[in-house]
Amino acid sequence: MAWKLIGLTPIAGHNDDNENFTQGNATTLEQFAASKGVQELSFWEVDSYDKKVGYAYSKIFNRI
Repeated sequence: MAWKLIGLTPIAGHNDDNENFTQGNATTLEQFAASKGVQELSFWEVDSYDKKVGYAYSKIFNRI
């Protein structure tokens, strides 16, 4: 029940901890969020990362 009360906000692309949040990761997160009823998905770095890849992350997350 609490899932519908939260939003998830990863950092798209290369993160501060040297991990890389890929489009595949975004798809997996979107599927998880949809299955749990999460109401909001967002991410950091829209202009500096998502824009460069044709807003691919936005297209994945817009399914929610």
